[in-house]
Amino acid sequence: MYCQKGLCAYSEKELCNPKFITLENWNKDKYKRELSREEKGSIKGDLEHFDESLKSKKAWLWENLFIVDTHINCRIKGQKSIKSILKPDSPNYDPYKYLDFDFETGRFIPNMSLSQQEIEDVLYMITTLGLNCYASERKKQLENFIELKELGSKRKPHEYITAWRMTLKLLEENKK
Repeated sequence: MYCQKGLCAYSEKELCNPKFITLENWNKDKYKRELSREEKGSIKGDLEHFDESLKSKKAWLWENLFIVDTHINCRIKGQKSIKSILKPDSPNYDPYKYLDFDFETGRFIPNMSLSQQEIEDVLYMITTLGLNCYASERKKQLENFIELKELGSKRKPHEYITAWRMTLKLLEENKK
């Protein structure tokens, strides 16, 4: 959770209160904070094997493990096959190359400047990884942050970072 800043690796939805993953909670490589039952219950997420085909023989492979939203892992992705085009930690992954964000719907869509095969692969992975599972929640949060920004606030969202950055880029382009 710490390396993902408490966010789902796919949807960027917050999985735990940021206070649980601050540096003060760690003693070298070990988590030292004792969490209450209520605090433990508030932490959401599953350890997910990006490529399920590696799970039986290489379940330990670090490059294949992410913490993801439980709903996405269990109800949406499950054991579906994957395409590595949207693997979040891939050196070639660039959300600005592969994705566009439709602010009106709060949904990610494939970047239409891609090849037809890439568009199909990205669309498949948007669905498989549940990137739009929380579209309405994401849209509402972004609307709130736009209002705060217009009021001069420097506060930034903790979750849905990619959508926020794409929204800011769109707002800047619309000013011109």
